[in-house]
Amino acid sequence: MIINNTEYRGKKVTFEWHDADSFNGLDPTMVSQVYAVCLLDGKVVLVTYPDDRSNLPGGTVEPGESYIQTLEREVQEETNMLLLDFKPIGYQVVKEEDGKEHIQLRYVAWVQKLADFEQDPGGRVTGNKQVNLDDLNKEVRYGEIGERIILRAKEVMKI
Repeated sequence: MIINNTEYRGKKVTFEWHDADSFNGLDPTMVSQVYAVCLLDGKVVLVTYPDDRSNLPGGTVEPGESYIQTLEREVQEETNMLLLDFKPIGYQVVKEEDGKEHIQLRYVAWVQKLADFEQDPGGRVTGNKQVNLDDLNKEVRYGEIGERIILRAKEVMKI
C-alpha cells in the first residue's frame, strides 16, 4: 500500500493505493469512479482540460452501471475511442478530511480510435493527447502512486 497525503481543491485528502488483479471483494457502494491507462499505438491517451491539466480517461459510475460499462462510456465520451480490452491494476481509497471515503478503480486498457474527438458530453474535457508510458506521471502528477501505476501497467502488459 502507498499512502499520499495532499491538498485537493483546498481540502486535505489521503490517497491509499492498493495493487489488485481483481476488484472482487470491494464494496460496490464505495466505488465512485473508474479510470484507465488507455493504450493506443503504444502510447498512453490522456484527456486535457481548459486549464492545461491532463488526466487518465474515466469518471463517475452512474446508477445501474457496471465498472466496465462506466469505463466504456467514459473512454468513448472523453476520447471518442472504443475499449477493446482491459485488465485491473489497482485501486485507491480516497479519504477526505470530513471523514468521507470512496474508491477509485484503475485499469490498463487497449483502445481503438473511432474518429477525432469533438466534445465531451460532460463539458469538462477539451481534447486528448498521447504520451509515452514512462512520461505518464510527468503529465498527471500523481506522485509515488503515479509511479506505481506505471509499474503495474507494465507488469500487466508484460513489458
